[in-house]
Amino acid sequence: MPLAWQINEEFDKARAENALSVLTDRHESLRTSFKFYKDRYVQVVNDNINIKIEEIDGDDIDLALRKFIKPFDLANAPLIRCGVIKTKGNKNILVLDIHHIICDGASQMNLFGDFLKLYNGDRLSPLKIQYKDYAEWEHQIKTTDYYLTQRKFWLKSFEGDIPTLELPVGKENLLGVNNESGANQSFAIKKEAYEPIFHALKAEEITVFSGFCSIVVLFLSQLSGQEDIVLGINTSGRMQDELQPVIGMFAKTLPIRHKIDTGMPFKDYAKSIHQY
Repeated sequence: MPLAWQINEEFDKARAENALSVLTDRHESLRTSFKFYKDRYVQVVNDNINIKIEEIDGDDIDLALRKFIKPFDLANAPLIRCGVIKTKGNKNILVLDIHHIICDGASQMNLFGDFLKLYNGDRLSPLKIQYKDYAEWEHQIKTTDYYLTQRKFWLKSFEGDIPTLELPVGKENLLGVNNESGANQSFAIKKEAYEPIFHALKAEEITVFSGFCSIVVLFLSQLSGQEDIVLGINTSGRMQDELQPVIGMFAKTLPIRHKIDTGMPFKDYAKSIHQY
């Protein structure tokens, strides 16, 4: 999960390395490696991990970034590396690469925020819990009746043949089944277009997210002509407030299966999705 920031002021490498040192003390994930122990793959929290900032010369920033990003060895901490690209134009680019196994999107924001505070001389209070606490909770919950009930729900939701979305495009344009290539499509919706819808949904105690989700599913249904659709929803996975400042891999993608009743009013359909 590489990140890059342009530095618009003089860069103090020693100060930055000190900030990274404090960060690794604060977040156990940044000192984590993985190994097999008694036939199980386990997290190992290491002590005294230092992250040095690599100095990289190169006017071709894209090329320098590609060379900087390399595979990690999960058995050797840290699973994070940092560098600064220096160009002839005196432009500095701070680059950070971190393995997804110890970090998610929300953690990137935490990492950047903590780094800036420490670099600017601020002090951070110790964390009350660490990622290993969350991992232990996750492990323990699988032995409870609550987990078994949830498991039955998801298994029942995906009984039978799983629908595949068939979009109205030529077969030659479709990606292969095992092809992991993808893309992002960004767009904007004017406030005056959606605001009346969500005011009406709010009166029914339906969230904006559930409203947008309902619209997306119905849109895909209209495009494909299908009435059984699976939509992947990304969640933060941070169920406790205490986990918000922690760095780790919490994110989960939920596959939500929607069977559309074409005779159902939109408000009722949005309410049924909100119940998930």
